[in-house]
Amino acid sequence: MVPQPIWKRWKKKKLQSELENLARKLQAHIEKQVKNESGLKENSLDAKIYKCIKSQAADKNIEYKNGPAY
Repeated sequence: MVPQPIWKRWKKKKLQSELENLARKLQAHIEKQVKNESGLKENSLDAKIYKCIKSQAADKNIEYKNGPAY
């Protein structure tokens, strides 16, 4: 196997860094939008689905400790 040229490795690292940065920005934007639109966390669709699944899982002795991220 022939090692990659230095510039390809550099370009790959740069692109990975940009991707991670954009992912962080997207996550922050989504959290901000959800907070502005839904208000209370308990009223969100995610929270309602989580509560339903948690109660069904409890019947089968499965325990969930963390709720939805937003």
